[in-house]
Amino acid sequence: MAATDDKMNPWGLSEGLPLEGADVTITDCVFLVDNEYAAGALVASMTLIPDEYDGDMSNLRPQLYSLGKGWEAVDKGARAEHESGKFRQFAKQSSYGSWIGAALQCEGAPEYLAELDPRDADTWINTRWTLGTQTYETQEKKEKARIVPVAFLGLAGDEEKKPAKPVAKSAGKAAQAPAKAANKAAPPAPKKSAELDDDVTEALTALAKEHDDFDAFMNAGFEWMEENGKAGDAAIETAVMSKRQYASWRAA
Repeated sequence: MAATDDKMNPWGLSEGLPLEGADVTITDCVFLVDNEYAAGALVASMTLIPDEYDGDMSNLRPQLYSLGKGWEAVDKGARAEHESGKFRQFAKQSSYGSWIGAALQCEGAPEYLAELDPRDADTWINTRWTLGTQTYETQEKKEKARIVPVAFLGLAGDEEKKPAKPVAKSAGKAAQAPAKAANKAAPPAPKKSAELDDDVTEALTALAKEHDDFDAFMNAGFEWMEENGKAGDAAIETAVMSKRQYASWRAA
């Protein structure tokens, strides 16, 4: 392997995962089964867009956080429920539990999240975070790292109450569930597909009906953009990549 600058080395996991230190906006979140992650694994699939990212949106892939055993997706992935039908909390040792625990340690996040529910995927949509890494030990006694939030930056479009970044880029133990906030501003509503031309919405809906798998729909969507001179259109790219914001795939 040719020598390269450590900061640009995609294999340099010992120095932190690629998103470490990035300020991101969560533009999409959905619960789904991802057999590539693990056989039958239900994961929270989050699309994290770095503030300074100026590359091709089609190159971005969601970060996956396993919910652990006993959970199933309902309402086309908009919510996760325990298969027992009873109230259950997410296990803190699960990937998703680690994300939740780290988020609750961030200044300002407990107050915002207090009246929301981590079982609802759209709890995270439009929120902004600084990311860091959290190390953990596998059952095979191997040390690995996962991306977690280390600072809450508010909501997309809201820069007035952006808290200072922490010095440390790693998260500690999970915090306890926050107390219910009396007065919490509601998150902004997700963008609507009305921002797209009717012809574009109709074309994406038609593509969605032809593909049962979301990845296949997304690939077909980007091919459609190339063929119709729409490559680089941010609104259409977001529509193609999002299972909730524009819901082109879900609407079909």
